[in-house]
Amino acid sequence: MQGLSTAEFDAAAALAERAAAAAGRRLLEAKAAWASVDSQLGRDIKLRADREAESIVLDALHGGAAYPILSEESGQIGAIGAAEPYWVVDPLDGTYNYFRGLPLCCVSVALCAGDQPLFGCIFDFNHNEMFTGGPGGPLRCNGALLASAPGADFLATGLPRKGDFSADRLARFGPHVAAWKQVRLLGSAALSLAWVAAGRLDAYEEAGILWWDVAAGVALVRAAGGRVSVAGDLLGGTLDVRAYRQT
Repeated sequence: MQGLSTAEFDAAAALAERAAAAAGRRLLEAKAAWASVDSQLGRDIKLRADREAESIVLDALHGGAAYPILSEESGQIGAIGAAEPYWVVDPLDGTYNYFRGLPLCCVSVALCAGDQPLFGCIFDFNHNEMFTGGPGGPLRCNGALLASAPGADFLATGLPRKGDFSADRLARFGPHVAAWKQVRLLGSAALSLAWVAAGRLDAYEEAGILWWDVAAGVALVRAAGGRVSVAGDLLGGTLDVRAYRQT
């Protein structure tokens, strides 16, 4: 557990769940007010919900564990070392879905060390599903153990705002996704990975994604015994992520 005692790890996992649950509950309760637009730049949209949910998560984490934080809205808070524990937070993954009333969004909190997620917590507040776990398992949903038979024909992917939309890239994208029986673009990388871990999807692939979008989901897929590859710059750059429920 990367230098953490069992007690420290268990306390951090419980804290992540509390933080995600608190933010998720408020995202549901305050949606009428929080879906207002703070800013729009190109394909990116920021809502009041993003900063309000982040404030709830960060307040909870600061109050329970003195680890540095990498968060989508605030960036790095504290110095993140090469192998020391730190939090990775996406307070609202699937912002545009939330804005439009599409119930495919979540709160994502991960505990990482270096490039390794130790624990992930993804709260699908619309469906009241809290997915938790880390490498070595177990994978849980609302505290109950999850296990499912892996398949190989159902892919989730996305077109991230920082992705490559060149003609060459899109020309290669079509034949690749056509090789799968079914493909879904959910608009939430974190939720896609949680559903791969749970066996609802078989794989997730996306290029040009960011660490806070996927860190917790990577932990969940590894908890489920799946395999994941992550290439790129974790602390600020874009990543290429491939996750498969099959080992």
